[in-house]
Parts: sequence; structure tokens; C-alpha cells
Amino acid sequence: MGDMLSTLVFRPPQPTPLAPSKYFWLDTKCEGSPDGMGKVPAFFLKRRGATVTVLFSHGNAEDLGMMYTRMKEIAMLFKVSVLAYDYSGYGKSTGQVSEQNCYWNIEAAYKFLVEVRNIPPESIILYGRSVGSGPTCYLAAKTASEGRSVGGVILHSPFLSVCRVAVDAGFSLPGDLFRNLDQAPKIRCPVFIIHGTSDTVVPFWHGQELLMHVPAEYRAPPFWAEGMGHNGIELFMRQTYFERVSTFILKYIASSVGVPIPPQPIPEIDRADVEVGERSPCTVRLNFTWLGAGPLVRRRGKNESSALRRKNADVAEQNNGENGTTTDENAGPSNEEDNRTLYTEMNDTLVQGADKVNENTLNSE
Repeated sequence: MGDMLSTLVFRPPQPTPLAPSKYFWLDTKCEGSPDGMGKVPAFFLKRRGATVTVLFSHGNAEDLGMMYTRMKEIAMLFKVSVLAYDYSGYGKSTGQVSEQNCYWNIEAAYKFLVEVRNIPPESIILYGRSVGSGPTCYLAAKTASEGRSVGGVILHSPFLSVCRVAVDAGFSLPGDLFRNLDQAPKIRCPVFIIHGTSDTVVPFWHGQELLMHVPAEYRAPPFWAEGMGHNGIELFMRQTYFERVSTFILKYIASSVGVPIPPQPIPEIDRADVEVGERSPCTVRLNFTWLGAGPLVRRRGKNESSALRRKNADVAEQNNGENGTTTDENAGPSNEEDNRTLYTEMNDTLVQGADKVNENTLNSE
């Protein structure tokens, strides 16, 4: 069953062009390779004045090239540094895509932040979108079990597990992938979940029930995007998305003050009160979007994200061009010559607008 699920879950797109000066290589363990090792590309966007760093794990039909412009926006709007990476078998990466390789990939990215960039775990926020919620929950649980948790977690359109997206019988089936519901109880940092209430790819109740599996003291108020599907929340609800993510970072990530501080529980008055409809123990929930097999899933996903794709139609040109608001420098002496760290500056309009929203958001709490 694992192989069958993999064909539905992992859908690498045609590699998106990205200039060599924009990324560097991470060494990673890789099952299926002759020597057990592989390489995945990554880029690190360092925001001047940032107090926290976001480690971003992308969705199943995206690659690193598609992420570049979007991650620059995240760095600018939220005043954070960003590390994004690809999965084995995606884009320019070597090896094949698998659940285990995704776990090793995010471990390699995390190791780069902690050991090469010297960023404390408490100052790292894991952000996983869709299938990226799998490696994100895995690493959050792993760092907690090792006694030094990351600072926070953002899960965007996450699922309980891959098999439960298609058929949820109320228990785990053999061969299931990315069992986030088993990882969530082990997390020991604030968790913020974003999910569209009209999502047909990963039904809304996945976000609700996953939040229930997070320890109560770490459940931040979620963002249930009314009427939104699996894609486009950050595009069509841009202002609300910005305000809610900013509030989570500034209010619940302890290290956002500029000093590494272990993650703190959510104040009891702010903790999410999760409500999920009652369900009979014998109920089996079916997702006909997925049961229609791969071609239907592809069509639905393609149709739902068409506006987002149109917005990024010139992504290759934007990725490989330069603009006056960024400066590149070598990422570090231990990396290859084409490694780059991007320093992102906000123009005056964005600075004033972002500061105003941040101020209003904090004052309203």
C-alpha cells in the first residue's frame, strides 16, 4: 500500500528554473541511492533584523524554484529569515522521493541552520504546507524528544495521515504514510494550524482533529479560512493571513523578542477550543476526490490552484532576475562557490504597512 500511496502523494512538477547563484546543496541520507547519500538544493533568505527563522517544507506539486518568490515575500512581510529546501526526487535533487527521504531531507536542512548558521532551535519555526506537514510534525516531535524543541510550528492545510485523506476508518492502516496524528502529541511548542473550510483535497476536519492531538497547552488559536480550498489562502485572504501569522509569531513564539527562549505554553485564556462533529465508532469517511485515483486528484488540484499558478506564471524570470531590494553574499566558507545568502530589505511602503498591521494586531489582543 505504501508504494500506491506514494504515487498519489508525491507529484514532482517539471523542475522550475532557478539560477545556481540562488541555491546551495545540502548533503542528506537517501534510501535507494548506491551509497545511501544524496543531495537536495536549498536557499537561505536572511532578513536583516530577524529574530526567528522559518524552516519551510513545501507541498507535493511544488519545488524549490516555485518557492523562491513566495519565500521572499514571507521574509519581508513577517520579518523572518527563511530556509526552504527540496525533497529527494524533486527539482534538481538526486535520489527518489519517499517518506523516509523527506524526514532525512528536513533533518539536513535543520542541521544546516543549527550547525552552520548557528541558529538556536528555540529561534526556529517549522512551517509545513500540505505534504510538508509530514516532515514538519516529524521534526517537531523529534526535537522535543531530544530535549530541545524548536520554537514553534505552523501547519498549513495539514492531514492526519496520508491514508486517512482518502479513506478514514478511524484507525491506522498498514503502509500508511506521514502519521501526523501520532507525532502531534509529542510536540512541545506552540502549534498554529491554517486550513480552508471548503478544502476537498485534504478535508477541513483533518485540521480540526490534528489540533485535538496537539497537547492542549500548545494549541494556538487556529485560522479556519472560511470558504477556502486547499490552495490560495495566502493569496485570496492575504490581509487576514498576514495578521494571523504575524500574531502567532509575535505573541506565542518566545524567541521573537530577540533572545533564545525555550518554547512556552499558550496562555490558558488563549488556548484553542476545538470542536469536531460527533462520529460513530463504525463510521468510515471517504474522500471521493482521492478515490477517483491520481488523474482526478491532479485535475482537482490543478483547477483549485490555477489562480495561484497564474500569479506565478513568470516565476522563472522573477527567480533569476535581480532587483534593487536584495543583496547576495556567500553563505559560508564551508559551502560551494555558488552558495548564496539573500539579504532582504523591505521598501518604505512595505515597512510602514507591515509595522502598522503588527502594531494593530498586538494592540487588539
